[in-house]
Formats: sequence, structure tokens, C-alpha cells
Amino acid sequence: MEKDFKAEEWGKLTTPERAALCRQLASDAQRLSSTANGQFKSLYADLATQWTRLADAIEHSIAKS
Repeated sequence: MEKDFKAEEWGKLTTPERAALCRQLASDAQRLSSTANGQFKSLYADLATQWTRLADAIEHSIAKS
């Protein structure tokens, strides 16, 4: 799967694949935050946080099953 988020492809991923993709997207956003300027720095950091929170929630759902 490409790193671009596509809802129709998301539905085809397994739960662990979804968590892994979220972690990768969080890493990418954090990397962008470290080199961005102005408002984009904090926006990328916030995006990284949200992708991480989603990955955590997905992994938590796996652990409960």
C-alpha cells in the first residue's frame, strides 16, 4: 500500500497492518515537523500525535481480542 491514506485501501488492511501504517505515518509527520517552519511545525507534530494515538488504540483493540 502506498503511504498516501486511501479509505478504500484502509478497509482491506488487517488490524496489525493498520497499526503499522499509523506508526509509519506518525514517523513521517514527526520527521516533517522537525524541519518545518512556522505553523506547519506544530501542525505536523499534532498530526504525528494523532497517528500515534490511533495506532495505540488499534493495538489496544488487538490486545483485547
